[in-house]
Amino acid sequence: MQKRWIVYLASAILLLASFSSIASAAVKTGAACTTLNATEIASGYIYTCIKSGKRLVWGKRIKVVVAKPTPTPTPTPPVAISEPIGAVGGSPTTPISGAPCQNMGARVNNSTGFLECRYVAGNALKFFQVSSQPEYSYVNTSPRSFETCRIRDYSNLVASNSRPLPTAGKLKVALVPIDFSDYPAGVSPHAENLAEIKVIKDWFNQFSNGKLQLEIITYNSWIRAPKTSQNYNWGHSGVSNATTLTNDQLVQDQMTAANPYFDFSNLNVVFFKYPKNVTTIESGIMTTVTVNTSQGVLHPFAVSQGYMVEKQGGPTWAYWIHELLHPLGLQGHAPGNGWPFSIMSTQSGAALNITTWDQLLLNWLDARQVYCDDVATLKESEVTLRSVDSNLDGVKSIMIKTSSHQMIVIESRRKDFWSSATSTLSTREFIDGFYGVMVYTVDADVQNDRSQESGGDSGNDPKYPKFAYFQKISDSHTSDFDRVGQWKYVMYEGENIVVNGVKISLVKSGDFDTVKLEKTSS
Repeated sequence: MQKRWIVYLASAILLLASFSSIASAAVKTGAACTTLNATEIASGYIYTCIKSGKRLVWGKRIKVVVAKPTPTPTPTPPVAISEPIGAVGGSPTTPISGAPCQNMGARVNNSTGFLECRYVAGNALKFFQVSSQPEYSYVNTSPRSFETCRIRDYSNLVASNSRPLPTAGKLKVALVPIDFSDYPAGVSPHAENLAEIKVIKDWFNQFSNGKLQLEIITYNSWIRAPKTSQNYNWGHSGVSNATTLTNDQLVQDQMTAANPYFDFSNLNVVFFKYPKNVTTIESGIMTTVTVNTSQGVLHPFAVSQGYMVEKQGGPTWAYWIHELLHPLGLQGHAPGNGWPFSIMSTQSGAALNITTWDQLLLNWLDARQVYCDDVATLKESEVTLRSVDSNLDGVKSIMIKTSSHQMIVIESRRKDFWSSATSTLSTREFIDGFYGVMVYTVDADVQNDRSQESGGDSGNDPKYPKFAYFQKISDSHTSDFDRVGQWKYVMYEGENIVVNGVKISLVKSGDFDTVKLEKTSS
């Protein structure tokens, strides 16, 4: 992965400081609760549901620091600029928005936020004003109904699963911390579990627009597996020394060990969490199983991380979500398979959002978030997009229907909440100064060919069929961290591209991106 994507590791403990209160008057030590090991935050304290005799009650409270959420992007201290911006009477002048600059990502604080040095057309650099509290005018003047952009046959893209999970309502998930006699864990996983639970819930709440809620139960200590770690090395492609256990047996072992500490009633999903230093489990399991529990026979979708995932460096929660999205209905891995622009391309990338096309497939995208048009009737227009990396609402996507099964999708990108290491518990993020518009085409009649994803396929190679491809903006874009020319697919202010008879131009940027659409004869 590109060296400059890696910036720093956010502390899971510090993330607890950003917990927003979900307090209820009924949540207090000794009060009745309903789900063993469920967690709640009330009045600045974390409570865990425990068993006391024959009753379930809220246990001793744990103090957390509650900080007021700050809208992103958040101003950061300015990066030193090595050369004067300009001079009047021999003294350096204060830079202004639109002034040239020399170091991408350089920032200069001002009264409304900061100036940031970014690329524009022609590989020039200039300062953009970025506001600490950007004001977004939420106006969607979409000329066509949302249904126009629900092109036919997109069910072809839905991943097959013998027991598909619902995309609306509630899923019950168990996060089960497991260690092994040959890899005993040390520090309690509880604080990290709570941090991961919060970001998972926030992720689903945002990208499903509240349509799918996760109830996540966990336990505050490591639970010892009955066998050594080698026995849980799932037989995925490329794995050596795979376990002889069946899928059901592999999961049954761990759930039997955990059952005394969990109420698995109505369980849909189980995430197994292992110590990060385990190297004998190359691949964790990711499949639906049948297991026996004290609460009856269950058929959960089971996911556990392995060393092959851990060494990629992404956060474990993102891997769990990536795998869970498959039985929820996504084929994923396009556009840009392995590229760091969405959680379904790679869970180890700089950005951990979901594409608006994938949201559409899951019926998670709201009509207010889409500017929808048809190429046959398209007229010149301008649309202001809020980045898909942001955790704030707005028009997130331009979708232009080009045939009964084909679409152009346009999205804005930024270093923002879901592409910032601080908020995602990650070691990767977009670098300062990263911004722009990305364009991809969708053909809903095409299935992915992943046969060369570890070979000759760059992840966006048209030689290998995919349901979506990023469209190249300019061959002149360069970057020293860019492994496969990915920055050539990001549109800067002043650039344009023609795709399937539509000219797409980024005419203005700053806090948001304003895109101009025009119909062409080509």
